[in-house]
Amino acid sequence: MLAAWQTAAQRMLTVQHSIGQTLADTLDELISSRRIEPQLAMRVMQNFDQNIAAVLGEKVKARLSFKVILARYTSTSPSSGGVF
Repeated sequence: MLAAWQTAAQRMLTVQHSIGQTLADTLDELISSRRIEPQLAMRVMQNFDQNIAAVLGEKVKARLSFKVILARYTSTSPSSGGVF
């Protein structure tokens, strides 16, 4: 559920990471128990989002590869000679 103190854009960036989701859940609990103000939670999440984006941009060297099984190929270009 989208917390009232977070914008949709903040929530999207944060929930992409399990640590971010855990932080958001913890902040929600702290706000609910009136241990912190929503404004403080927003500042914490903004700081987290900025820093996680910077760290991931510098430290993560991931690659993605995938296989595709082509069941049928249809070419409509005149030079190909029609359907294969």
